[in-house]
Amino acid sequence: QLLANHKKVKMIFTVFLFGTIVSQARSICYFPAVYQGEYVSQAVMHSDVPNTPQISYSTISVLYDSIPVWGYCHRRIGNNVILMDDTGGITCYRCFHLALRSSNVLQIHTRGLDKCY
Repeated sequence: QLLANHKKVKMIFTVFLFGTIVSQARSICYFPAVYQGEYVSQAVMHSDVPNTPQISYSTISVLYDSIPVWGYCHRRIGNNVILMDDTGGITCYRCFHLALRSSNVLQIHTRGLDKCY
């Protein structure tokens, strides 16, 4: 019976260890390799000249665990991502939806970069 109890304890410990590893793996947040890279964003700005909008371009990097201008990957469920940014002294969470339209076009939807949750 002592041997049977030892096997139970070993089995419980193994299940606990496996559960711990699985829960840690779920909390890892990363962007798939197809999303990673350098992208150019285009924005239309109002100009002083009537009917002549100004177009500005900026580069956005998508790394394996962050989009540096917006924050680090806090949680990802499919194409929905919560980025966390704590560079401004307070912790800011922003929600994004990513859609890969082609191999070089990544569409990013958000309610606004000025909103923090």
